[in-house]
Amino acid sequence: NGRPVRSQIRTTLVVKAEGVVRDIHDDTAKPRLIMFAGGAGNGKTDTLEVILGGICEPALLEEFKQEVRRRIVASGRKVVFKPSAEDARFFPASVRGYSQIAFVQDASESYEKSESASSMLAKDLEGLHVGTGSELLVLCVNRGVLYSAANEIKDRRLVDPILRAIDPVN
Repeated sequence: NGRPVRSQIRTTLVVKAEGVVRDIHDDTAKPRLIMFAGGAGNGKTDTLEVILGGICEPALLEEFKQEVRRRIVASGRKVVFKPSAEDARFFPASVRGYSQIAFVQDASESYEKSESASSMLAKDLEGLHVGTGSELLVLCVNRGVLYSAANEIKDRRLVDPILRAIDPVN
């Protein structure tokens, strides 16, 4: 699962993720894209688990984790929840304002023989850009796949802020 020591290490990234969880629950600061980018072993999956655990109803955490695993097996890539509809029981009222929450644990992998990981990621990001504004996409990705996906997206208004956030030098 990306956690070789079997327990969570409290890193700076984990602390920042806890702040993101607070933003998700805040009516005024709701993020639409949460992206963890970097190489293998830098804590992306661990941090994604902080987000998952922080947005669900605490009493349903174990059931929610099982449902996430079940949906990963069923979809192979993207796990989608509808907090304002059929999946409402998993989420507190502060999260139900999202029409959809999608998780991609490893956007660096291609789960379709006919489509590259970067192409799938480009579609995810473009879909979020043209969505209703009430979606949340949470994903982990290798920087190389992110840069390849960025080259596939024509709308620079979408791509440039993401690249600046990931690599402020660009």
